[in-house]
Amino acid sequence: MPPKDCADPGSSQAVLDRAADLAQSGRSIRLGDVIESFGARGYGPVIALLAGATVALTPMPATTPPLGIAMALVGAQYATSAGRPVRTPRCLRRLEVDGAKATSIIDYLRPSARALDGFVARRAEWLMRGRLTLVWGALVVILALSLVPLSLTPGGTIPPALLLAAVGVAITARDGWLLGAAGTVTALFLMVAVRLLL
Repeated sequence: MPPKDCADPGSSQAVLDRAADLAQSGRSIRLGDVIESFGARGYGPVIALLAGATVALTPMPATTPPLGIAMALVGAQYATSAGRPVRTPRCLRRLEVDGAKATSIIDYLRPSARALDGFVARRAEWLMRGRLTLVWGALVVILALSLVPLSLTPGGTIPPALLLAAVGVAITARDGWLLGAAGTVTALFLMVAVRLLL
């Protein structure tokens, strides 16, 4: 892992570094601590971290609904209040993960983060301005809420969680092309899901 002072602040590795610092500072890491550590720029990092945790905790489906609800709330705020600090209900902010477990999740995500950072760059930022934030916020809400029923299906949460992670990284890095690609894949995912249900 490269030194922390060399990591791009908008990279997914920098996001994991911040979470790792929190995990090492005490016995457990609270969702509220993670959110507060990023301030007004926390929408992308928080979505990416929660989505990554969802993938890592797939064998523990009971953890998925609260993570999905938390991401849906963050997405709703991004759509309406981008630029302001992320706010979540106190009950969600109090959710805790053991420091050792958090560290293992972070280590699990690092190889994917390094690979993803090789494709991410600041580009097409116009796709992330103005009313378009409503579109991306709604996208996060839909994907996040889909995690709740999909948690009843083994492995069913992985596709939307991966898409949410991509959206979170794109918002963090200001990568409009990645965000647009994630939106396109999400539209296809939803079309297939609706067709299977009908």
